[in-house]
Amino acid sequence: MTDEPVREVLCIPGNGRKYAVEFSYVEEICKDVVLSAMPCLPGYYAGVCNHKGTIVPVVRLEGCIENCIEGCIEPDSPEFPVDSGETFVDRQLVMVIHWKKYYAGILLHGDPYMAQLKAEDRIRGPEKQEAALLAEKAYYMCGNELYFLLDVEKTLENLIVCR
Repeated sequence: MTDEPVREVLCIPGNGRKYAVEFSYVEEICKDVVLSAMPCLPGYYAGVCNHKGTIVPVVRLEGCIENCIEGCIEPDSPEFPVDSGETFVDRQLVMVIHWKKYYAGILLHGDPYMAQLKAEDRIRGPEKQEAALLAEKAYYMCGNELYFLLDVEKTLENLIVCR
């Protein structure tokens, strides 16, 4: 492929997928975050949180996204995990990512871990990507595990509702 260096990435276990995020985009990993539900947002948003005085939108990984792309999950649905309509009650682990002036959080379903992605582990992905919230820019096969390297810039652009 190319002579790209070894990439140190932070891996996010998803529901059937393992995502990787380059460290330069990771602002912070926050635990026990209080998420507040926001009405009228698409279902792939888990809510918003306060990160150092800034309100940051938090999105879910693909477990919910497929359901939400076809039709939003309504706040009164049993699949919408809120308690009393205001805050989530489960242990919240959120990875805050940033690019330029944009910030977003990704609700994590497991503990993130570090990995090294080497150029020789890179594999070809689909010729044309589907329109998805979480944009992927590369694919790596390390051992028996497939990693989807997130294109953070494109993902954050996908989250912009108003310009």
